[in-house]
This record gives sequence, C-alpha cells and structure tokens, in this order.
Amino acid sequence: MIYEFSNKISSKLIGKKIIKEDDKEVYTYGFEIIISSLLILIGMVILGIIFRCLLKVIVFILFFCSLRVQAGGYHAKSHWKCFIYFLLSCFLAILISHLLLDFDKNLIIIILVLIESCIIIITYAPVDTVNKPLGSSEKVAYKKKSMITVIVQSIIIIAMSIFLNSLESYYMVAAIAVFMESLTVLPIINKKESEVKIC
Repeated sequence: MIYEFSNKISSKLIGKKIIKEDDKEVYTYGFEIIISSLLILIGMVILGIIFRCLLKVIVFILFFCSLRVQAGGYHAKSHWKCFIYFLLSCFLAILISHLLLDFDKNLIIIILVLIESCIIIITYAPVDTVNKPLGSSEKVAYKKKSMITVIVQSIIIIAMSIFLNSLESYYMVAAIAVFMESLTVLPIINKKESEVKIC
C-alpha cells in the first residue's frame, strides 16, 4: 500500500517533469521511507498518549533514531514488521527503565550498557542494506558519525544521571534506546537478506 502510494507520487512528479523517468525508483523508495517513518512516528505518539508515557516515547525515538540514521542496523521486510519491532523495542525500554528505578545500582548498569553500546557501534557500524549499499568512502564517513553520535549520547545520558537525578526514568529510557539500536548492527542480528524493504 505504501509502495503503491509512493509510486503514484513519483509518477505524478514525472508527469509534471519535476523528476526524470530514470530516477523514479530512487524517488519511490525515498517517498516510501518518508511515509513509513511518518506513520510509525504518528503511531508511536498516539500509543504514548494512550498509555500516558508520551515523553518517554519521544526520548526513545530521539536517541534511537538519531543513532540509527548514522549507524544503520537491522531492517524488517515490511512496514508492518518495522512498526511492530519499533513498538516492542520502545515499550520494552520503558518497562526496563521502570524496573531499574527500584535498583540501587542503576547508574552503574547504565554506564556499563553505554560502554557496551559504544564498543558495538565502533566495531560494527555502519550497516548498509540491499536497497542502500554504502561505498567505501561513505562507510568511513558514517562510521565516524556513528562513533561521534554514540559517544555524545553517552555523555549526555551520564551527565543527566549525575546532575538531573529527577529525570532518572527518562535517561534510563535513553540509555536503553542507545543499547537497543547498537544491538541491531550486530552481524548475528543484522543478517543481509536478498530482498530488504524498509524500516
């Protein structure tokens, strides 16, 4: 459905001579990604409002997606699976953060989780896909960006944990979001498929 809609947009742009026929596939894929991402974002916000955890959902999205843009990671074969994986990851992060609130040594756990995330990202990122293969120069650039992103995120989270203790549940969600995204770049999870769509 999303593909068909994206394809129609590209066809209309070709009809109006805004884009070339040769570029149709690229634009269709781009529109597909944008529409899929918007629908996932809207769905997550709605669920965040329903379950009264909108701010935590936003924190998860910000930290997870800002690292994912640079590092890449596992891609689902369909938009629906992408939404389900993202939804489960988000609410699992929120659930784990609630469980950690009752644990005295949660700061130590957060630091260890962030160190592990940095190691994984530095070792395995970036991960490209069949639809978006990266050249050697692009891989170098994205590796640097992903390393900087995960390190900056880790510093922000640790600084929040030290100076803004009242935001404990939020920086825990942020730390778990970073860790979950780092897991998606692991070779054992991110198996290259012959036909990868989106997410």
